Amino acid sequence: MSYDQPESLDAAFRDTFVLIEVDGRTIVIDPAAASRDFPWDDPVYVITAWNPCVELSAEENQRRNLELEELLLERGLRIHRADGRARDGSWREASFAVVGIGRDDAVDIGRRFGQRAIFEATSSELTGLSCDIGTG
Repeated sequence: MSYDQPESLDAAFRDTFVLIEVDGRTIVIDPAAASRDFPWDDPVYVITAWNPCVELSAEENQRRNLELEELLLERGLRIHRADGRARDGSWREASFAVVGIGRDDAVDIGRRFGQRAIFEATSSELTGLSCDIGTG
């Protein structure tokens, strides 16, 4: 399966960083700097249900993220609260950092919630993976 994305998504991802809450501390995943405290050996997938190709109200986004959280917990996955943010402060989306999930499953969940893309995070990279929604 291909996870390529159009250049516009590449540009957006270069201007994004993610904050992940883990055990009372905040881990910053930023393409501009490797995280020294990344506590996982495998990639973590950052998924949101916010603004699926369209901007929704805060109430609708919160409802959708609760539905996403329930799905992740039902699957027995370890999750941490996360925030994806634009470097210039122009947007912020509540998200979940998902531990112990494979790339294909993570992308499928992003697609299920109408996302154009999700993030794959490691100690040194934050990579956008296309969910093939709204990209054609």
